[in-house]
Amino acid sequence: MQKDTDDRLNTEKPFQKKSRATHLRFLLPRLGLLLLAGAVTVMMAAQSAYGTTEAKAQKASGKATVTLADKQPLQATLNSLTISGAPLNAHLIIHIHAKNTDPQTPGLCKGPILFIIKATPGQEAKLQVDGNGKFSAKNLQFTVNNELKPDQQALLNAKDFGTWVVNVHNADIINPVDNKPVSIVCGPIKVGANATKGAAKLKPDPKPKVIPTP
Repeated sequence: MQKDTDDRLNTEKPFQKKSRATHLRFLLPRLGLLLLAGAVTVMMAAQSAYGTTEAKAQKASGKATVTLADKQPLQATLNSLTISGAPLNAHLIIHIHAKNTDPQTPGLCKGPILFIIKATPGQEAKLQVDGNGKFSAKNLQFTVNNELKPDQQALLNAKDFGTWVVNVHNADIINPVDNKPVSIVCGPIKVGANATKGAAKLKPDPKPKVIPTP
């Protein structure tokens, strides 16, 4: 009887092994596809729900028109500003920057701040993006930046108007690197035949190219 039992076990083992191997070869490709599809689904869901900071920033765009009155001191007026794709409900601070010539802080919109528009206490809603990421304003008066250093005062020169930059910041988020509000969109002021009027197309500040040291 023992011999019969052993013979039966020996007869069944090769078949069972072959059956299991065939079954595994059939299941593994399908299992791999299922895992891959699941991973892709999770990634897509995460991107849809949260996105990335850079991707969201790239959606923002806008236009601005500015008038400069060549008086002493200089006076600048934001005649119009429209933005779309901005962070929802963000509070804004609007700057005019001088041309950036500092190699230590590269970037189009990193020059010294010449003029500022910011909300007074209790009036923050007047400079706030709506729930659809849009903002528009007309005829807002800039104030001269009273924190300009003595050697920067010369930057307040009407002849340089066409080298300046409009920069719209998110007042709710501070950049830990320079301790200033992060930029949403910015753009250089283009001056036409009338040297006192300029327009700027606004988009996210491009990342400066890093030139490797030799």
